[in-house]
Amino acid sequence: QVLSGTYTRDGVDGRSITGLGFAPGVVIIKRDSGGDGSNPGIIRTSGMAGDASKEMDGTTSLSTNQIQALNADGFELGTNSDVNGDGNTYYWVAFKSAAGSMTVGSYTGNGSSQSITGVGFSPELVFVLSAGSHAAVWQSSDVSSSYDFGNGGASSTQVTALGADGFSVGSNSAANASGVT
Repeated sequence: QVLSGTYTRDGVDGRSITGLGFAPGVVIIKRDSGGDGSNPGIIRTSGMAGDASKEMDGTTSLSTNQIQALNADGFELGTNSDVNGDGNTYYWVAFKSAAGSMTVGSYTGNGSSQSITGVGFSPELVFVLSAGSHAAVWQSSDVSSSYDFGNGGASSTQVTALGADGFSVGSNSAANASGVT
């Protein structure tokens, strides 16, 4: 299940966006405009602990005060301008985790290559979000390389394959930095 919507800034820390009808496994928020020239998409998964979320198009580590929590019927915002800044409209999309169609998980990078299994199905799209200061990357079954969300440069060493029960990652630090979740 996927649901999307909009909201406008109120600047209130801990603001809840509710009424989704499900507990999201992933939420992505994108600001309509930004006076400082930056306008990153922000993502949070149900696997992220505490008040952590990630810029999708930058090389930053997990950050706080953005998407603060995923709740039973929505999500909670901080006051960071990327999710709740003055005078902006924000667009969000929420994905429900469901066995056989959408799952969230984690692994620890080993710096070389490894297979990530136990997904429970053959994925058609994979997002990899490093807890470290590496760009978030994606690969779909429609392309032979993986891409970051920023400059879109193709790589054959990030997500290297989609398999019957998961995916494989190569040596690129964006998808497999040694010791990084």
